[in-house]
Amino acid sequence: MRAVLILFVTLVAAGGLWWAFRGQEEPSPELASPDKPAPRIEGADDAPVRSTVGTLAVRVRTEGGEVPPGAEVGYEALHRTTWVPAPRDGVRTFTNVPVGIVHALARAPGFETVRQRRDLPPGLADEALLVLHRAPGTTPPPR
Repeated sequence: MRAVLILFVTLVAAGGLWWAFRGQEEPSPELASPDKPAPRIEGADDAPVRSTVGTLAVRVRTEGGEVPPGAEVGYEALHRTTWVPAPRDGVRTFTNVPVGIVHALARAPGFETVRQRRDLPPGLADEALLVLHRAPGTTPPPR
C-alpha cells in the first residue's frame, strides 16, 4: 500500500511539472551563446548613453560661518522644488538631480532665502556654498 502511494504521488508531481513547462520553448541557440555578440538591431542608435542625473552638494552658512538653527537646503530643477533640513555640518548631498540648469537653495528663520544658479554637469558632482544674510528688521538672537 505504501509503495502504491509513493508511486501515485510521484506520477502526480511529474504530471504537474509537465503541465507547467509544456508550452515553453528552448532558447534560440544564436542568442544563448556567450561567444557570439548580440544581434544588431536595424535602426539602433550608436550614440553613447549619457547620464541624465548628477550629484549636487549644498553647503549653508551664515556670514559668521555658523549653521543657523532650523536651516533647510534644497534644489529646484525641472519645475520641482525639494527642501530638507540641513544637518549639523550644514552640508547635504543630493543624488539623482536632473543635469542642466539647477538652482541650489538655502533658508532659515530670520534669514533671507538664497537661490544660486548652477549648471550641473552629467557624471560629475557639483558643490554650492550658500551664505545666509539676516532678513531686514531682524536682530540676532542673544548669546
